[in-house]
Amino acid sequence: MSVLGAVPIYLMFAAIPFWHLRPFGPVSVYEMAMIVNLLFFPLYLGRSNIRWGGVDVLVFLFALSGILTVAISSASIYESMRIYRYMVLAPVLLYFVMRVMRPTQRQLIVGMITFSASVTVQALVVIYYVVQFGERPAGDSWAAYPYQSVVAGIVTFSVLAAMAASACLFLVPRFKGIRRYGMLVLGLVCVAGLLASATRASALAFLFLFPLSGWFLRRGSRRKWLVAGGYLVLATVIVAVAQAVFFGMSVSLGGGGEERRAIERVIDIDEYKADISGRVAFWANLTREAFSSPVFGKGMASYDVGFGGGTSFHVGSAHNMLVSAFYTSGIIGLCLLMLLWHSAFQRLNHLRVEKPDEAWISRFLAMSVMVLLLVSVTNDLTAGRGNLLMFLLALLYQGAQAPALSRRVGAAIDEPVSHSDEIKRGGGRILQAKKSDVRT
Repeated sequence: MSVLGAVPIYLMFAAIPFWHLRPFGPVSVYEMAMIVNLLFFPLYLGRSNIRWGGVDVLVFLFALSGILTVAISSASIYESMRIYRYMVLAPVLLYFVMRVMRPTQRQLIVGMITFSASVTVQALVVIYYVVQFGERPAGDSWAAYPYQSVVAGIVTFSVLAAMAASACLFLVPRFKGIRRYGMLVLGLVCVAGLLASATRASALAFLFLFPLSGWFLRRGSRRKWLVAGGYLVLATVIVAVAQAVFFGMSVSLGGGGEERRAIERVIDIDEYKADISGRVAFWANLTREAFSSPVFGKGMASYDVGFGGGTSFHVGSAHNMLVSAFYTSGIIGLCLLMLLWHSAFQRLNHLRVEKPDEAWISRFLAMSVMVLLLVSVTNDLTAGRGNLLMFLLALLYQGAQAPALSRRVGAAIDEPVSHSDEIKRGGGRILQAKKSDVRT
């Protein structure tokens, strides 16, 4: 594909973090990027035959089950369809657009750089806000901040920041000179933005999982292990510096005007206990209500359970993807969601076994899937995080990660080249050549 033909792919990667921006009416920025890529579908389809698999069927069934929840919803059809559009339809379309795009290794690297640059813009807004006002970017003052509309919701932003930071830092060894330092700067800004958000689930997940995902698929000599240890030390230093800058600041934690250090919010055991007990009671109450319609759920529009949901826990949605799926779409939707997550970890295991040459993508995906999973357990897949799940599933499932076929456009990850098969074919060719020599 020509450089011009790859521009829509890069546009798609750059627009995904801005899923919430709607500068020209009801259509968001990333939906516009999807429309542009839809115009290029004939070009993408002409490159190779696309092999559809079980995950594609699951995603399609997930979309169909969403239509069922719209039909049974007690809310108006318009409201149900509006929620279905941005919680199910748009993420599913994103998945299939990414599947058909099938970026090559080079396009995937450039695409992740543009993705990280978009997240860096949001990180700079968050960092500037924290430095300027000395409080966590949440609440009324953050809502009134003139530039906050650039940021994709503080929890979703924290997941984006963790994804972009891991992509940049894992890509650093691939580059040399100024490009290496550029990737390092992007990664550091994203890490700083993540910590400035004071979102505990994403920040703690990143702190603990980045070193582990850095070693994902790491096999080889003692020298490689030493290099991996060096990257671990570097990541620890980066996190320590960022903690000193942001977690040492006094921040306001809500409408009560209470001033505390942000680091205290992360390590306060009593707050964790109160938070966990409140969430568990909240989830139990919603689960009991969901059993009134256990098969099909209470409908698409019911995800907004109202503040408290019958408890003192003050949130508007279920704040747990499993409870949310069961509450809105019943056992059918819950099973489909669990199968999608199961397929994601199957893909990660496939990458680990096959030991792809492009190890950075395996580590990036391992990191991103785990961060999104942990955040979705303490929150849910609303506010654009469903888009990120489908985005990661598409990256896991397409052929850009296939080790022996990574340079073929459209090569499928389901068809790894077997070394034993290659040896057999090579041996057969040698025998055939010897027979022809004898005949001559």
